[in-house]
Amino acid sequence: YLITDSVWQEARDAMGYQSVPHTPLMLTLGGQPYIDVRASFNSFLPANLPTPIRTKLVNAWLDRLEAHPEFHDKVEFDIAQTIVDFNFGDDYIDRYRGVLESGEYQEYQQALTQITEVNLSTSPKSSLAVALAEVEQLETIQENWGESPLDGQLDQLSVLLDECRDLGTRPFSIIARHAFIAETLLRSAVSRDALSADRLETFKRSLNTVTSDFTQEFSTALLQPETRAAFLVKYGHLRPGTYDITSPRYDQREDLFDAKGEGSLVVKAVAFELTTVESNALGRMFDASGMRMVKPAAFITYARLAISNRERAKFIFTRHLSRALELIATWGEAKELTRDDLARLTVTDLLDELVTPVLNDPEIHFKDLIGQRRREHEQVNGIRLGYLIRDPRDLYVVPLHRSAPNFVTQERIEGIPLKLDNQARANEVLRGRIICIENADPGFDWIFTRNIAGLVSKYGGANSHMTIRCAELGLPAAI
Repeated sequence: YLITDSVWQEARDAMGYQSVPHTPLMLTLGGQPYIDVRASFNSFLPANLPTPIRTKLVNAWLDRLEAHPEFHDKVEFDIAQTIVDFNFGDDYIDRYRGVLESGEYQEYQQALTQITEVNLSTSPKSSLAVALAEVEQLETIQENWGESPLDGQLDQLSVLLDECRDLGTRPFSIIARHAFIAETLLRSAVSRDALSADRLETFKRSLNTVTSDFTQEFSTALLQPETRAAFLVKYGHLRPGTYDITSPRYDQREDLFDAKGEGSLVVKAVAFELTTVESNALGRMFDASGMRMVKPAAFITYARLAISNRERAKFIFTRHLSRALELIATWGEAKELTRDDLARLTVTDLLDELVTPVLNDPEIHFKDLIGQRRREHEQVNGIRLGYLIRDPRDLYVVPLHRSAPNFVTQERIEGIPLKLDNQARANEVLRGRIICIENADPGFDWIFTRNIAGLVSKYGGANSHMTIRCAELGLPAAI
């Protein structure tokens, strides 16, 4: 409802990419969520590109993913060419030589160059600037909440979710796409020796995201109890498992400040400014790529804005999301439904109640529905499928595909691992441990105040939340 039904393609459409209307990005098979990769790939192509060119490129991208399943979390870097970066021509020849006729390739490259140059703008009317302004509107709405309690009425739910979608997840999706554009260009600059890998790490450590504020303020709250109330006002909406109604928020956790002997985190400010040599090299590369209007210093400003505000936008829209989950919990409590019960319902189940109320007792209706969902869950609970499904054969013989971690920093570390889930208590001793979590989730940001040695996540990607967090802090990770 918030992202994968339609927001995902609306965001890309707003940036000049191909519209894919009425196409849900996520579908469920055997009780497990999957992304429609063909639909996603189509939305990475410039709008108005002739259908034959689109079909050839998408089929070629799908073939490459099938040949390299370890790229499943890196498609925007190693499969789909979503912008013209400094390696565009070489990558195309290496990966897709002969897919397009000469004229088709020129048309594709020119259209993608135009999209790239337009989206690198930070003018007031640019897609990035408009998205940032919409997130500010959402934050203003939140500031006006004050101490207003949740009354558990479902009509409030639709308002919260629509605000979250229109001023939160949609602009967030746009900002996130800009962050991918910035990351792709920065990586290609490193591969062409315009920047060194060390300098790219320095740039990422110079970013000022919500992580810096959070880690400093949380460390202060651990040591100074009088600051905890203000901390919870600002950060209390966070929860490990952002969409998990059974996971307690920070302001619902009695153990949040119980850490003993963990020490405090000091985030050191790191400065970054292009050297003359770096600026000249980047300038030559933008010129050679057909983007003469893009200046190196302006690009660094753009990259800083996009990457930092991707995290800030997520922080803000999750406050609306968290409030919506608490509204559902309050409504459920009046119906004698536990959070675990409510986790079996969908948003559609609840919103449908507003327009087509059930004819029998609502409490009985929802308890029956929850019982049905539990039985359905038990039926599919034993199904094991691969993370890529190419054709029906993959349902009968499940392949075990390789994965290739996305490493953060160039360090090597050793430590004793510790697995944390959404219910993990905050008073566990984490100092020196390598923390293992399933999802790269903002609700786990508290771990960065505990002097951990490193991080491993099962899910995430080359530009995911935890990848950016760890890069900013210089923390070794495998995402």
